[in-house]
Amino acid sequence: MTLSVHPATAEDIPRILDIQSTALRQSGFFRACGEINNPGGFQDHDEKYPEPIRRELQTKRLVYQMEHDPGFHLLKCVDDETGEILAFAKWNVYVGGPQALQRWKEQMKTGEDMFVPEGANVEGYRYCMGKLFDNRKLFFGEEGRENCVLALLATNPAHERRGAGTLLVNWGCDLADKHGAETYLEASQRGYPVYERRGFEVIPATEKQSAKLHFDASKYTGRGLGEGGQGDWARLTIMVRKPKPTKG
Repeated sequence: MTLSVHPATAEDIPRILDIQSTALRQSGFFRACGEINNPGGFQDHDEKYPEPIRRELQTKRLVYQMEHDPGFHLLKCVDDETGEILAFAKWNVYVGGPQALQRWKEQMKTGEDMFVPEGANVEGYRYCMGKLFDNRKLFFGEEGRENCVLALLATNPAHERRGAGTLLVNWGCDLADKHGAETYLEASQRGYPVYERRGFEVIPATEKQSAKLHFDASKYTGRGLGEGGQGDWARLTIMVRKPKPTKG
């Protein structure tokens, strides 16, 4: 039973969003951003953007990125026998000269200057994505340098441990190697072993930047608040992979 990686199409997006909702349902990060439902927490955003509307907006956003952002790659890993999508990844590729680095600077804006997609929870999105963008700029510099970022990897829980995630990671690593670029990601606790096996290493801590990116999103999700509340934490580890020599 073989698996293979392909560029996703607009027709694949409903299934990709199904996987996203299922695989990330426990993620305070994605609930705070308004990308998935937020059961047991604040309901204002879910009421403003019920799931059918949110999915329609997410679909339009992904199609737009696929058609207009040359560095955005939405990939699927499929079972070649059944055609079923087992996992997907979003790669942001910043290689190819000044235009790529200009895209980097535009896409790493934070605060009021950040682009917030329609349908997102504006304040939660700015807070959570701002944490990622600020750390990416600390590592690569405000002006940036060529790199490939694994922005998201999600596997259907029913098909974990079949190698789909590894194949999607390999796609970006191979591309980065061809360009002599670093590969960067923020690893969840579950994803960490996959990335470590592929040669990613935890970034060295400095006075300005820790490798551990831990923050409480409960202000935006409403979960874990109040006396005795445990918060709603995102616990990520920043990892990078240096480019490897390519054959030939």
